Amino acid sequence: MNDELINGFKNIRMVDNFYQTSSFFPMPTTLIATLDTGQYDVNWKNVHMTPKESVNAALDLNATYAMPIHYGAFKLANHPWDDPLEGFTSYANKNNVNYVTPMIGEIINYKNISDYKNNWWKNIK
Repeated sequence: MNDELINGFKNIRMVDNFYQTSSFFPMPTTLIATLDTGQYDVNWKNVHMTPKESVNAALDLNATYAMPIHYGAFKLANHPWDDPLEGFTSYANKNNVNYVTPMIGEIINYKNISDYKNNWWKNIK
């Protein structure tokens, strides 16, 4: 197994092929894939995933639900704070990917995971 996989989830981005990664960890289904979806920029394309890349990773991992993470905490990139959520949900809807978008800091009850699909960020100015 290579170092990217041994060192943990964060470094899986370096592989840049989640389908290949999922073959190292065979599983019938991933209940929820938490995926880096923020702080992206064309100048650091190998550091953070775009919303489209995150949705594609959820598809490659055969995730039952995808959850965008790593956005809105503090500004590193030049995109608006809610751009990752807007892009992720739009692309996920176009590709029939189930997703959850709990509010930042919200506790998730996995028994009711589908209850966490909402657009809470649209009400924040």
